[in-house]
Amino acid sequence: MKRQNGVVLSGKLRDLRAEQVRVGDMVGSAALATLVTDHLAYGGHHQVIFPEEHALEAQAFAALTGGELEVTVEGWLRSVPGNSVVVVDRVIYLNITQAQRDQVARLKAASKQRSARKAP
Repeated sequence: MKRQNGVVLSGKLRDLRAEQVRVGDMVGSAALATLVTDHLAYGGHHQVIFPEEHALEAQAFAALTGGELEVTVEGWLRSVPGNSVVVVDRVIYLNITQAQRDQVARLKAASKQRSARKAP
């Protein structure tokens, strides 16, 4: 799928949850959320999908911040009639401390080790 319609958004993540999704050619585990960039009346609530390579990290940082996670995402807009979503290619976590970054890095490393042990 050709990735056109580049998007950059900054705001607070709300309602982050893990799900199995299908967006175009992408099928698999992901984290879905609403990115609040402005008041709803001004169109400032955007559905975003963190594909599997970003999902664990987004969920871990959200847990560490008590759900008050601020991000800037770069991605692309995937639209079908009546529904549009931003698929995240890159994310910058804005309100995260170095200690939290280190903690999530250890979590990701442990997850990769578990995955490597399961592989045949």
